[in-house]
Amino acid sequence: MKPKKMKRYENQAPANSVPDPDFPDYSWTRDGKCWSEARKILVDDPRFGQIEKWIGGFFLKSHPNSNGYYATTLTKDGRHHHVLVHARVARTFLGRTPSGLQISHEDHNKENCALKNLKFRTSKSNQQHSKKARGEWRGKAVRLSPAERELIKELHALGASVVALSKKFTRHELSIRKVLGYKYITRSKK
Repeated sequence: MKPKKMKRYENQAPANSVPDPDFPDYSWTRDGKCWSEARKILVDDPRFGQIEKWIGGFFLKSHPNSNGYYATTLTKDGRHHHVLVHARVARTFLGRTPSGLQISHEDHNKENCALKNLKFRTSKSNQQHSKKARGEWRGKAVRLSPAERELIKELHALGASVVALSKKFTRHELSIRKVLGYKYITRSKK
């Protein structure tokens, strides 16, 4: 005999999830997943008037926003709120962000919104942390070695694009163009 299939509204929140302090119909896990609690809502139906409808009882999907941070949409009092996943996880488990601090991703991966990857930092400390990840330190970019400069020129001569070279050497396109000797056109003031 097959086991009874659970209806969506019978699904229970994961045991390790913690309710969101600002959005009571949602809870968060330590690995950065958002659970939508099963609940009944009233919906206006053109044929039957107001009817009860079950919603929730599942994990929400998240997506990267224009800055690369993962976001999701939560509903409260009939209004939709677009929220950053890492900010909600930090708020749920660590409390409000202290004045003057920011939430930092320790592994520099904006997709990783797990609690163990989030830490409060000052703005300056967060910028220094980011610069270390990009190969910069103390405000100066790490310079390309002469061998790397020659390799860039050779690869470009063989047909590699500036974009591909900037990704390969983790440098800005303007830095690669400088190595290749591109001339920049500046507009004269009239």
